[in-house]
Amino acid sequence: MYVSEVIKDNYENWNVGDCIFLEAPTGAGKTTFILKELLPFVNSLNMELLYLSNRFLLKEQIKQEIAEKQDLPAELTWLENVEEFDGITIMSYQKLQLLCQQEGYIWEMNRRYQYVVCDEIHYLLEDSAFNPQIIWLVKFLKDISSCLVCISATLGELKERIVWEKYGVNVRYMKWVRENDFSEYLMFPKRFTTPMTLIYIHLTELLPVLLDMADHKQLPFNTAVELSYLKKEEQDILLQYMGNHEMVPSMKQAQEMKKCSKEHLLTYPEIDRICCQGKTEKLQVKLPEKKLRMFFPESYTKEQIEEVIFKLLEEWADNKERVHNDNRGCD
Repeated sequence: MYVSEVIKDNYENWNVGDCIFLEAPTGAGKTTFILKELLPFVNSLNMELLYLSNRFLLKEQIKQEIAEKQDLPAELTWLENVEEFDGITIMSYQKLQLLCQQEGYIWEMNRRYQYVVCDEIHYLLEDSAFNPQIIWLVKFLKDISSCLVCISATLGELKERIVWEKYGVNVRYMKWVRENDFSEYLMFPKRFTTPMTLIYIHLTELLPVLLDMADHKQLPFNTAVELSYLKKEEQDILLQYMGNHEMVPSMKQAQEMKKCSKEHLLTYPEIDRICCQGKTEKLQVKLPEKKLRMFFPESYTKEQIEEVIFKLLEEWADNKERVHNDNRGCD
């Protein structure tokens, strides 16, 4: 499940003044959604989008993709000092903080950009402890009246802080309305003169450890989405099981756990039952012929290769048993 599949065409209902929080792990297609779905829509309205990024490599990668689409030179040497493209400006948070110190700059940004995307917005917290210039980013978020899209793999309580800084509203004590499995929204009190909606789109409700595994591709993305439906205590039990058995659940196993979780609280024995179901299945191992041929003479037949492989496996098994017996003798 990717960001574009979750949001579909709902972005067409986002308005100036809205604040969108998009939380999804690495590989979920957050940037792809912005460039291939939201940006064309913004351009069709003859509006402009400001894309803010923290990482240099990500910024240059986005520049290259935009340049290729707009038939511009995509060489990094040419793009190095280019920020403005047709309908989109790509800028670093660091440069924005400097520009916001100029009188009237934020007013100019409000006039020009109807959509502002803050990628990797957790930069706001990561730099706040040692970067005094971060106050200008906070001021920008507070004063910008565009449709604000805040993106991160780990939003956590950051969304509450942004809303507090921007609107002076403590949403921690306000009820989010669940729209579907992935989306919640919050309508602001009527005392606000302009209609505003907070939309929180989250692909996963994973524990930090599981989310980190998904980010580092140790846990397949689609499997991670299925596991995100488990209750927090169930995820804790699953983590314990994964550690004890040194395994990662398959997509099929994750779907079965999700199904059981809807009916009752998932237990350790039940996770064990689900994960052991496939262990009795017939084992088949396919070895690429090209790799095998690297180790055998060209004249060797299939039968000769198999004979060598099984002989080596027997020696490996005998050696393993011998080492095990030696260790027991030491005990």
